[in-house]
Amino acid sequence: IELKKKQAQEELELKKKKEEEKASAVERFNQLSNELNDVIKKSFAVNGSTIIENIYDDVDIGSLRRLSDIAQHKTPSSVVIFSAKSKDTASIVIAVDDSLIKKGVKADELVKVIMPVINGNGGGKPQIAQAGGKNISKLNDAIEMAKKIVIEKLS
Repeated sequence: IELKKKQAQEELELKKKKEEEKASAVERFNQLSNELNDVIKKSFAVNGSTIIENIYDDVDIGSLRRLSDIAQHKTPSSVVIFSAKSKDTASIVIAVDDSLIKKGVKADELVKVIMPVINGNGGGKPQIAQAGGKNISKLNDAIEMAKKIVIEKLS
């Protein structure tokens, strides 16, 4: 009976901990989402299109994708390049508006070019693609490379 009580207590504590972690993740995403307008204000224009770029700390790839969706919704004709650094991983999400795909800017092609820079892998579609890699120190180089390619295609 004591063993069952102890197991039940441990399960309850684990469930409570998971709920707290989930609430914390939701709160963190809401905070990032609220800060998105400031990120968009730092974007820059190229021939009527917008490049939105930001590097986050310890943000999971799913959150990067959701943030890129929100940014694209708020900013038509945009390329969104969001990335994150964690302890041992660099993550990148690139999202491209349909109007820019017609101009030759494709998220999956951009990811293919920059993946080797971060010693990573990934893929996706012309509208959205992602990559993850181990070479965190080269994340800025990968982002700059992607921006340079986008600027060339839009100029």
